[in-house]
Amino acid sequence: MTVVIATQLRPERLPYLEEMHASLARQTVPWEAVLVLDGADPQLLPRSLAADPRIRPLVLPRPVGAACARNLGLTQVRTEFVNWADDDDLFPDWSLGLRLEAFTDRLGWVAGYSEDWLPDGTTRLWKCP
Repeated sequence: MTVVIATQLRPERLPYLEEMHASLARQTVPWEAVLVLDGADPQLLPRSLAADPRIRPLVLPRPVGAACARNLGLTQVRTEFVNWADDDDLFPDWSLGLRLEAFTDRLGWVAGYSEDWLPDGTTRLWKCP
């Protein structure tokens, strides 16, 4: 499974991106990520992400916005299944595995829980209805 993540590597969001990466590392299924740097300087990429071979940066020379960046990231996907994420999302440890299982049971489309980091340091869990 590939996770496509658009980011501008804004300094105040880098800790969230690192937490999201840590949550991906705890997943129960193999994954890779296309990290679309939406006009961002690749030198700002946190060391932990830069060192992870599962993270493939796609550097855009100028900002194009999250939707366009995600679409451009989609062109770099090498796996059968794709998941979108924002740079402030967290994945529960079982999240990608559960989504993949539900999808391969012929549902055709799935959404799962995601947890957003808020500016005050708290999180908000979004549950798919």
